[in-house]
Amino acid sequence: MEANRVMRWQIIEPDGSVREARFDQESVVFGTGSTASVKLGDPTVSNLHLMIKREKDGRLIAIDLASENGTHLGISPLTRPRLVSAGDILRIGQTEVRILSEATAPPVEPRAPAVPPNAGFGLRPILLKQAVIPEAATLSFDEPAVLEVSLWWRNKCLDIQHFAKDAPVTVGNGRSNAFRIAAPSTGKGFTLAQLREGNIQVHLPVESRAEMRDSKGRLWSNSELEHAGSIRASVNPLLSELEVTSRDSLSVHLANLRLGIRCVSPAPAFEIQGSKKVDRTFSAIAGGCLLAAIALIWAFSLAPHNANSGADEIANNPARYARLMVKIPKKVIPQKT
Repeated sequence: MEANRVMRWQIIEPDGSVREARFDQESVVFGTGSTASVKLGDPTVSNLHLMIKREKDGRLIAIDLASENGTHLGISPLTRPRLVSAGDILRIGQTEVRILSEATAPPVEPRAPAVPPNAGFGLRPILLKQAVIPEAATLSFDEPAVLEVSLWWRNKCLDIQHFAKDAPVTVGNGRSNAFRIAAPSTGKGFTLAQLREGNIQVHLPVESRAEMRDSKGRLWSNSELEHAGSIRASVNPLLSELEVTSRDSLSVHLANLRLGIRCVSPAPAFEIQGSKKVDRTFSAIAGGCLLAAIALIWAFSLAPHNANSGADEIANNPARYARLMVKIPKKVIPQKT
């Protein structure tokens, strides 16, 4: 495999130890779970925390997998997929991941262990002065966005789905829902979220609580959202309404599950729910039948045939056809007594 198709990183653990990782897969997942490509021992890192994906043109894209404590690229929170390149530093929990170039690996001096901050969703990262992301490396917010919703149980991701603009994200006990969750307030199903005109509209059941991380990285609790007037009453007494911008990310805690909601840029690998797709099944079947009929007519037209061939055969072999037309009585042989 070519050198520019290999991804390399330096990983700085919380205790200051440094190790290097090297992979040639299309995507690599960092986390503490058994299914992670790069396993970390940092307790503040989620089971599946961060994915680095290589596009066909060789660009690298970092994607936070709705982690509990979030990911920072330099001084910016990673709230959507962003381009990364050699020299960039990603912080996940108390661990730093530095992307290396293929030619040289810049040395990193071991540092003293960082003082653990408060654990939880609002983990404050330790920022590095040299990790400044150039403006050209970020994805434009003007690009078309889709709504990404992930379902989590503790630190295990159960499902991730993507929804087009105006496509409803349905939750409930019914089989037709995008996410099947059995809870008293969900019933057979209701619309949890929708992406409309650049904003995310969310309906919250009474037994749920929401947390929001805005575009500046600040974490808003459910009580702070209520105090600010962001959460307001709905026509349905069992639901309340919340509307945030597409740059904000949400976590909705319902029963013992968590739903992560955010906007991301669409990728070819995404199966986007609610996108307008033309069903060409009938056209394909009708076209196949038409081609088969044309081929059959063409074969009949090319087959040699003679209208007088049957009459000539009877004239040439009259005895043969006479036996078929005349029934010859069977000869009865008398039995001897």
